[in-house]
Amino acid sequence: MFAMVGWMAPLTEAETIGYLEEKGVPVVGGLGLPSSFGPQVSFPTQANYPKAAWGVAKVACSEKGLRAAESTGQLGKVKRPLVVVLDVPYVDPAIREGLRAFKEVCGVEPIRVEKVNIATPDYTPYVLRWHYQDQADLIAAILDPGNTTRLVQAMIRQGWNPPIVVIGMADEQAVAPLREHLEKMTVGDVESQLVPSVHPDHPGARRYVTTLHRYFPGTNVASAWEISWTAAQVFVEGLRRVGPDLTRERLIQALETLREFKADLTGSLTYLPGNHDGVKCAEFLQWKDGGWKDIFNSWQCWDFDEAGRVHSYERPWW
Repeated sequence: MFAMVGWMAPLTEAETIGYLEEKGVPVVGGLGLPSSFGPQVSFPTQANYPKAAWGVAKVACSEKGLRAAESTGQLGKVKRPLVVVLDVPYVDPAIREGLRAFKEVCGVEPIRVEKVNIATPDYTPYVLRWHYQDQADLIAAILDPGNTTRLVQAMIRQGWNPPIVVIGMADEQAVAPLREHLEKMTVGDVESQLVPSVHPDHPGARRYVTTLHRYFPGTNVASAWEISWTAAQVFVEGLRRVGPDLTRERLIQALETLREFKADLTGSLTYLPGNHDGVKCAEFLQWKDGGWKDIFNSWQCWDFDEAGRVHSYERPWW
């Protein structure tokens, strides 16, 4: 094996990366798990999972985020947010950052952090408890699209519609069973890849969708494919920089020269020796008028200094 490109392994990525590092196998792509940003061989193309928790808090509580719905009476100041996450080995760093983010951005700590099994078939028992016992006024769901869909379906069945912020929900297939109900809810979404349906005229999004449908006609656009598309572009750029004398070691060295690399669907990527936290921007969305709409009209980016303080900034789409 020369390299792994565009992998998706939510339950095994954290354990596998150490083995691949031992064998010197370059890895391009992945889910943004904490264990993937330190190894020299690993080049994630997804936003850092724990740091993405800051994006969820910003969508939930910032003046331009879901609080824009205040004018319609749908959302006031968040007082009792509840966070739900998958009970997987890598989730604890995200929980820590999520608690810190809600305290700093929202001015309040979540009343509960609920860990759920990744194979939860029905969220009705959770929804009933969150509604009547916890009286939560906002749900921050850091789940995969399948679990998010089942959660929203349970909320719909119970007629409970607090604002909800999710991640990676802009997949056409995930939204399809919820479309008629989303209009009745206040829903925000955080995406580390540009969503083509929101930016149909963006040259990178257009290139991606055109290529996808050329080889796989009728395939739904999905965030997992977008992450892998970015990984392929990073890999090809690394090969180009190495030239004909290609080895694993030279590929790794070449990828560590990427500075503000403009992939089709990301703000930019930078990989520094010893720090492969390359994706620092996300798109913040809200469901309105039958589809996802961008909240800020620019990439929302963040960086962490050595003291752990968060520095936010914006970047244009292109």
